[in-house]
Amino acid sequence: MHACLEVAEMRAAICNNVADPPALLALAMTCRDFRDPALDELYYEIHSLAHLLMCMPRDLWAIETTENHGRLLLFRRAMLRRDWFILQTYACRVRIVHVNWDVDNHLTVVDPNAFGAVQVHSAGVLLPSLRHLWLKTKGDNHRGLLLCDVALFPHLFFAACLRTLTLHEVRSDSVHVLSAASLASPYIEDLDLSICGQVGEDILETLNDAASRLTKLRVLKLSLVEWKTTLPILPILTALAPLSSLEKIRLECHNQDKSKPTNPGCNLDTSPIPLKSLRTLELTASPCQVMQVMAALPDLPQLTRVLATFEALQADETFHQAMVTLAKALATSPVRNIALYFEMFYLPGLLSFGALRPLFKLHKLRHLWLLNYPCPSFDNAMLAELASAFPDLRSLSMTLCILRTTDPAESATNVTLEGLATLLRYCTKLQRLSMAANLTAAANPDVVSKTAVWVSEVHQTQLQRWEVCNSVIGTDDVKFVARTLTCIAPNLRNLELPVGEYRVHCRINGEGVRCWKDVEEQLEDYRFTRRYSRMRVASG
Repeated sequence: MHACLEVAEMRAAICNNVADPPALLALAMTCRDFRDPALDELYYEIHSLAHLLMCMPRDLWAIETTENHGRLLLFRRAMLRRDWFILQTYACRVRIVHVNWDVDNHLTVVDPNAFGAVQVHSAGVLLPSLRHLWLKTKGDNHRGLLLCDVALFPHLFFAACLRTLTLHEVRSDSVHVLSAASLASPYIEDLDLSICGQVGEDILETLNDAASRLTKLRVLKLSLVEWKTTLPILPILTALAPLSSLEKIRLECHNQDKSKPTNPGCNLDTSPIPLKSLRTLELTASPCQVMQVMAALPDLPQLTRVLATFEALQADETFHQAMVTLAKALATSPVRNIALYFEMFYLPGLLSFGALRPLFKLHKLRHLWLLNYPCPSFDNAMLAELASAFPDLRSLSMTLCILRTTDPAESATNVTLEGLATLLRYCTKLQRLSMAANLTAAANPDVVSKTAVWVSEVHQTQLQRWEVCNSVIGTDDVKFVARTLTCIAPNLRNLELPVGEYRVHCRINGEGVRCWKDVEEQLEDYRFTRRYSRMRVASG
């Protein structure tokens, strides 16, 4: 063997660059010196716990097909100590376990009795070097066995060095797995937990105990997926108060029972929750519950990003009150990014543009996203008011809720080129825009005479990308639209059309696609002409 291959780091680097598992296996079986680094790389990340148990002798285990056509590994005889020694040789090499049923629907699960036998011989942790554990499963009987195994034998999976834990669709009667994880793996830094089934107040004690142990936790994602859950979101947040190192939190509470403004749960007289290290806050809840959370977080000295997905919207003042509470809580925070999401099934006109005005006090905002906002329509006056409030904007997204059943006239935008020029005049640092505009000649009279004024005001803009959404344009409008855009947005490079289902909702047909392609080509021609003119001037 060459002298350079006698260096352990060199052999490890070679194995690290071999991506093909059969090649790694062949390398491990070919040379004794390559055995350990090749096996380390081969078992660094596994996607099935059953495959790990298959390393033991073939007469120990068998694969059976269950009633719902799933694959189940079970033991055919008693597990012996020599079997454990073989398993231990490979298990200690595992650093990542990533099981995702959405990617592979034919994964093999392990019978709980088999893990019971393994626990007897291991007398501790099965995966002592495990740092990242992702189990994203579905809730049916077969696939649920995987999470059942973790709930029954938590000490097999939770090692002291575990840093990332993701458990999706844990049954509400198996939440004790979180307590086991916090006891065995107190240094977890990233926790993603979704709970299915009815969740009551009994979960609060479990959450509080786990929070008191996970002192290093920086990222928490907690989702209650049951729509009929009666537990409001505020007690959950209160139970997480001991997490003083938390930098990002995502709470999803699909709870419509607490969404009405007349509900006593909307009382804002709550004790403040000290999460002073928090940088990112993501909420999925009703306006009433968002209002509760923000009222309980009055001191957020490091918060820079807020994302709220609103559910159970109603035609009342609850959303406006939530915006007032949100703006008050963020008044002293260095927040730079606010994103408000709404479901696609709300009818246009459910909310008014005025409900957003409390946020206009946050003048240092750099990124504002309003996705599927269910207001009647945006117009030039609204856009001017919003732009004057946020002079430091880098990105802006203002998309309306558009249903397939909605009358196109109701979803048509009233923003014209004049409104776009006003936006760029106030927001000179704007680089990315997602908004619809009416660019037809009928909606933009005297655009030629106004362009000279606009150019003198907005010619230094930094806009580079514009997602045109359901903008209105015709074949006869291409030339003057391209000419106007190259004057007021000389750095514009990309005109992006909606993709996927949103394109269907926007009713973008073939003619619209061709029109925008023609506009983009003419913009490129104008840019080439400008560059050529500058080169001629520079050359004298």
